Amino acid sequence: MRSWPEEDLSYDLTLRNKKGDTPYSIAVEHKNQKLIELLDQYQQKVGDVSKKTTEDLLDQLLKEEERQAQEKAKRKEKKKKSKLKHIAEKEGVSIEEIEARHQAENELKRKEEERLRLEEEERVKKEFEAAAQEQRRRQERERQIFGVEES
Repeated sequence: MRSWPEEDLSYDLTLRNKKGDTPYSIAVEHKNQKLIELLDQYQQKVGDVSKKTTEDLLDQLLKEEERQAQEKAKRKEKKKKSKLKHIAEKEGVSIEEIEARHQAENELKRKEEERLRLEEEERVKKEFEAAAQEQRRRQERERQIFGVEES
């Protein structure tokens, strides 16, 4: 007796007949345990191959995205260098001086943003404390007016 499925043949276990039945659902309906086991074995084998193929495709996709990101970063860096070179030539200074100036400007900008963030945090904190203080004053007045005891 030959083993089924043969290695050199391809089977699609997801195909359906006119009623919508798959080979597996037909085997289950007829309670053919041997066929169910064979289909399970084949599906596991195909699934393993399919899983590997899927992983390979995903790996290729990730590598391609990484390559594209690297190329984009290179183009961005090249464009930056070109702009710096143009500015340096225009101003008659070296590229290093331009880069140092840009770094200093960026550092000042970062410090200013940090200072503004801290000021905003402090402002919000003061507003919250003022609102809490006002609420305590109201509660105290209500206790005095209505003679309500704290529970």
